[in-house]
Amino acid sequence: MTTLAYTVYDAFTARRFGGNPASVIVLDRDHGLSDETLQLIGREFNLSETAFLVPLQDHTNEAPHFSLRWFTPQLEAPLCGHATLAAACHLHAALPELQPPYRFESRSSGQLKVGYYPDTDLYELDFPVDVPTTLAGTDLTDALQKAQTWFPHVAPEDIKTIVKTGRGFLVEVAESVDVASVQYNASAIASYSLFHNDVN
Repeated sequence: MTTLAYTVYDAFTARRFGGNPASVIVLDRDHGLSDETLQLIGREFNLSETAFLVPLQDHTNEAPHFSLRWFTPQLEAPLCGHATLAAACHLHAALPELQPPYRFESRSSGQLKVGYYPDTDLYELDFPVDVPTTLAGTDLTDALQKAQTWFPHVAPEDIKTIVKTGRGFLVEVAESVDVASVQYNASAIASYSLFHNDVN
């Protein structure tokens, strides 16, 4: 049986058991774990994300460079801010010989960088920018048809605009819709989203 060390971090908080928790696991380069196994581990933790780090180089004089993947209990996420912050905090705490900035290669979001400022004990996340695009033409028609399965109790005429954000999308509904009480079909939304996330 293989044993994996892990740490749970609470991001965006200064108090214990607050903020947004994420588990962090550092794997060897030749760990041999399948995507299915990583997903099962994410499901077992049952936190919003579990971050898996794999070193991409022998860390000598260059900035630490890791592969970074995030798994929710249901699927692999293309990007996760708080779990990336947790990963950087873990490297800083567990491997102090590695000097920031920390560079992370992700499958869907490219290279991410996290800096650390010891004077203030603060981290800085450098993420790619997504330019929102309002859907039009056949893309909009297709999305509007699918939106009827996303939000079964929202009338089609109450869906005003759908905007693609790169990793997901935003749906604008009429002011008359009580957004807080809208029921949604998460699996239908995830199957449409380009990277199968942003379902919160």
